[in-house]
Amino acid sequence: LLAALFIGIVAELWADRHNQPSVIYAISAAIPMIPGKSMYQSVQALLGIATMAAEADGTALLVAAGVHGVKAIMMVLALAFGIAAPLLLLPKRGK
Repeated sequence: LLAALFIGIVAELWADRHNQPSVIYAISAAIPMIPGKSMYQSVQALLGIATMAAEADGTALLVAAGVHGVKAIMMVLALAFGIAAPLLLLPKRGK
């Protein structure tokens, strides 16, 4: 969240300096922060459930998929809120 706030603030400052929309800079900086590993582990656990035998217990895989999925969603939401906060909280200065 702190890194996303920093990205949002710097994107706002950089956008004002270059007369461009801040979204260009914010999204470009935030893309590498998307939690690909957690998303991959969640999908991998779901695929493990899909390929296991009918009599096998998939509880551990289901829990792993849920934990990794929720972790990935929380990170993406923190990125979104952190980037959007400066846009919403800092007033625009007239030129």
